[in-house]
Amino acid sequence: NILYTDKTGTLTKGHLQGHLFMMRSQIYEKFVSIPQPIRQLLAFCIRASTSSVINRDGHVIGGNSTDRAFLSYLDLDTLKIPVRVDRVQEILFSSSLKFSASDVIHIDPHNKESSLIPNRVTIVKGAAEKILQKCDSYFEKDGSVFKLEESDRIALNSECSLLSKNEIRMVAIAVSGEPLEKGKRELPNNLCLIGVIGVLDVIRDEAQHAINIAHRAGIQVVMVTGDRKETAVAVARQISLLPKEVDLKELEKQNM
Repeated sequence: NILYTDKTGTLTKGHLQGHLFMMRSQIYEKFVSIPQPIRQLLAFCIRASTSSVINRDGHVIGGNSTDRAFLSYLDLDTLKIPVRVDRVQEILFSSSLKFSASDVIHIDPHNKESSLIPNRVTIVKGAAEKILQKCDSYFEKDGSVFKLEESDRIALNSECSLLSKNEIRMVAIAVSGEPLEKGKRELPNNLCLIGVIGVLDVIRDEAQHAINIAHRAGIQVVMVTGDRKETAVAVARQISLLPKEVDLKELEKQNM
């Protein structure tokens, strides 16, 4: 007997929270600690691409769990600032694509918070390992843009893997001046990395107990998730779905 179960919202509480923000050279736990040029750009991109509604009091209503997690990382004063954009094209997130994209036009270009915000921009959010592959540049702390070297990409992926082992989902956010093509579901070229947001989802208290009951009944439990392997393994070990003494690399060799 096999029982397939989703991770997010079933084994975890599904209340994702923005936990940290990582740039090429530094990690910030608090949104207000991020250098102002990047903080303003990040805030605009999160709010301009969200499916959530933000009321005048800064309360977040609706939207998907990742959008709400991104918004939870912003401070209240930032949430209250109105963002006026027209969405030209949009690619909705799916587990197969592992990214979402919004091609937006700034309605009020003379009242922008930052000079880094172009009048029209494509905002991309998705699995760090996928987005980083398409980034050829990145924003530094002062807002200047530099070429993203392969060594930078390797270092960022390595840091994402380490943080993923602490059950943190790493979601990259980047921008491109290339518009989305109607009918196509592809990442735009020339992505410029803003950074990576670490999203945390707390495991349900009863998850481990429920899995133990299933195991005693002779039921094999299989967790289904679109997260990167390191995050999935960390959660599986935490809830006794994958015994801590099991060597995952050796197990993968046996199954090849």
